[in-house]
Amino acid sequence: MWLIKKSRPGLVLLCDEAGDAVRRLPETLARKLGMGGAGEYDIPDLLEQIEKEEPKRARGRAEWYLSRRDYGGAELCKKLEQAGFSSCVSGSIVEEMVERGYIDDARYAEFRVARARRAGKSGRHAVRELAFKGVNRELAAGAAENPEAEAQAADLALTQLKYRYRNRPDEDQKRLITAAMQRRGFSWDALRAAMESNSQ
Repeated sequence: MWLIKKSRPGLVLLCDEAGDAVRRLPETLARKLGMGGAGEYDIPDLLEQIEKEEPKRARGRAEWYLSRRDYGGAELCKKLEQAGFSSCVSGSIVEEMVERGYIDDARYAEFRVARARRAGKSGRHAVRELAFKGVNRELAAGAAENPEAEAQAADLALTQLKYRYRNRPDEDQKRLITAAMQRRGFSWDALRAAMESNSQ
């Protein structure tokens, strides 16, 4: 006898007869296996059925995520685990997506760095975000090695911040802009170069 309990939206908790949690499951997978909601279920070979069906569901979920935007491998693995798939299945599906060319951490890092710079943030800021998402730091730093693009991002950031603080007194404006540029990850050299370029 198996018990199904609600965990959180989209997830259920599979428990044994003693009420001890065995594992989480996506609610859609539980329904597929004949468990329509919270309650008791007598399903022979349930764990074997889960083992057979789970990779199909995880693959479909991964493809759906990737159809919406690009992901790094570690980020997608975490996303699948949060959806209720086991870490083993999530990892194998990510490996499959890498082999099929759907996931490429180098490509993902280049995309995230370029997007950050278009928003007036530094490459260093993007590298920190990528490392937090599980992308190799050296790989991310390599994607950010473009001094010309970094200078353009600093110019953009300075223009944005000057407009934001345009009504502040000069001394306050300078202090606020400097602090904001540092929060966006720009070095003192990048800030100084942007200010000199902007003053010409």
